[in-house]
Amino acid sequence: MDGVDFDIDDLDEETIQKIVDEAPEMEALDPTSVKKLVANFEKALTKNQQGSCGRISINPKALMDDDDYDAGGSRRVGGKRKRPDEDESSPNVASGDVDVDYDDDQMAVDTMDGVDFDIDDLDEETIQKIVDEAPEMEALDPTSVKKLVANFEKALTKNQQQRSKFGDQPEKFMESELELDTEIKRLQGIAATPTLYPELMRHKSHLSLLGLVSHENTDIAVDAIEVLEELTDGEPLTESPDTVLDLIDDLLANQCLQVIVQNMKRLNETIPEEQVGVYKTLSLVENFLEARREPTIDTILKDTDLVAWLLQRLKPKPFDDVKGYAAEVLSILSQNSDEVPLLISRMGGIDTLLFALNNYKKTNPESLPEEEMIENIFNTLCVIAPLQECQRKFTEAETLHLVQILIKNKKFCRKGALKLLDHSLQNSEENCKVWVEIGGLSKLFGAFMKKGAGKHKMGYDEKADDEHCVSSIVSLFKHLGQEGKLWQRVLAKFQENDYEKVERLVEMQVKYLGQVLDVEDSIDKKRQELEAEGIEVADAEEAGFYLDKLDAGLFTLQLVARIIATVCQADPKIKDKLVKLLAMQNLNVDSIKVVLRDYALTLGDDDDEVAESEPQAEEDAEAAKVKAERRKILELAEQL
Repeated sequence: MDGVDFDIDDLDEETIQKIVDEAPEMEALDPTSVKKLVANFEKALTKNQQGSCGRISINPKALMDDDDYDAGGSRRVGGKRKRPDEDESSPNVASGDVDVDYDDDQMAVDTMDGVDFDIDDLDEETIQKIVDEAPEMEALDPTSVKKLVANFEKALTKNQQQRSKFGDQPEKFMESELELDTEIKRLQGIAATPTLYPELMRHKSHLSLLGLVSHENTDIAVDAIEVLEELTDGEPLTESPDTVLDLIDDLLANQCLQVIVQNMKRLNETIPEEQVGVYKTLSLVENFLEARREPTIDTILKDTDLVAWLLQRLKPKPFDDVKGYAAEVLSILSQNSDEVPLLISRMGGIDTLLFALNNYKKTNPESLPEEEMIENIFNTLCVIAPLQECQRKFTEAETLHLVQILIKNKKFCRKGALKLLDHSLQNSEENCKVWVEIGGLSKLFGAFMKKGAGKHKMGYDEKADDEHCVSSIVSLFKHLGQEGKLWQRVLAKFQENDYEKVERLVEMQVKYLGQVLDVEDSIDKKRQELEAEGIEVADAEEAGFYLDKLDAGLFTLQLVARIIATVCQADPKIKDKLVKLLAMQNLNVDSIKVVLRDYALTLGDDDDEVAESEPQAEEDAEAAKVKAERRKILELAEQL
């Protein structure tokens, strides 16, 4: 069952009898054991569908050759560690296990009776039938958990004693190691009943698992990580949040993050099993972030070098699942911590992230996970871009030059590049100047006019692109200064080619106004229904209504109205053109004024004016900017 092929005719009668005599007795199959086999099969199938990383387990009955092991208990061939179940020189005698071997394109399951089949050969209906017809498994209870824990602790103690006694004779402790490996895997079943975690914790077996992360044999270490990852996964957290949070809190208090990050650095990703260990470690970190975000981030920053490791892992050119996961974890950290983006900048991480994107200047990603990695890298850069502390390094890295190329080439990265441009220009006069000076206006307005949208669909997202384009144009008008030449160059874009970009503004105004009005009609109907039933609209419901309007394009509509008002104020000929275009749509400038006034209301009111002569704290300075913007919008509405 471990994948070793041999012809039984090559074995003499004495050898066969020896194998039979030495094999332990097998338990007879019953409904419970069949259910277990089916459950293992379903679990293996799910893992294969979720990602390419797969764990190949130690076969506890593999025959061992003493010369193949080093002093640490790891098998090596030609200087490279080899799993104990990979020895092709001897057959294995199994005991009801199911070994899962991962090839490049398919997963084959080898059962103890030697029958091989591909999971792809089973359709969904067949799999569901197997599950439906399987008898129910006996549920875990405190007694059975206590037995699992006792067996695990016994195997752990035995392995520790034998390793201590026979440290330089791995053949003397490998049997105990295989037994320990088996008992670790059996603890995974507890994850299905998180209400029993207190029993696990009462015996401190979760801390024993944590200790095994540093075990000399990386197979044992990876198994321990896998169990910890399953125990803290989102599904148990949803089912029994209190017990799972207690477990996570105790793991955090006992330096779990420090231990798993340190262990991750010793794993060799060229070995598939150890790459799985890295992947599962990142999954465990994500579990902690989901459950205890603030203490997890605080520990990561103070007591680990995880951020540096994540950046380093993004450097290799070829894509793999671990690289994708590293980008995801880095994105989560960046979006939930003010310190992480600054740390990335100080570490030279902007260059690292841009280099990762540079590989996709002329090519598209080949898979959905690769697309997600690119999006996560862009998300991280979008958090860094507006920060004043990062502006110098952001400029030195020539970020906007790469953004320009990515927009021009119209590949998958075009969408993310427009988003990054938007975030780069929002709070930076310097970036606005650089963008105009390097000739970026032609790329921005090309995207604004949807050039190439029909031909290069992979790099386009109409709704998001519209928002990022108009937001970038608003930033240019806000930060460049109306009297300057650069500002006039932006205005000139709306004057050229017989005001074609003004026509595009009106097209967007009509489109998004119609979508927002449709949603508002739907909201009004919901309000009437609630009032008819005597139900008062709650604040949460009001917030939901507003989100519905944003989803329909309200923010884009508001930005379009601001641009229209700005260009009309600057050039009367543009306003004349606008009035004619609106009349053709049975609209007038009043529809734009309404949008602008509503937009101003979302930015606050005039009851708490900021005294500009008084010194302002950082928060008050930001509030002053918002109120200045509100006043500007109201002024534009009045002058339109």
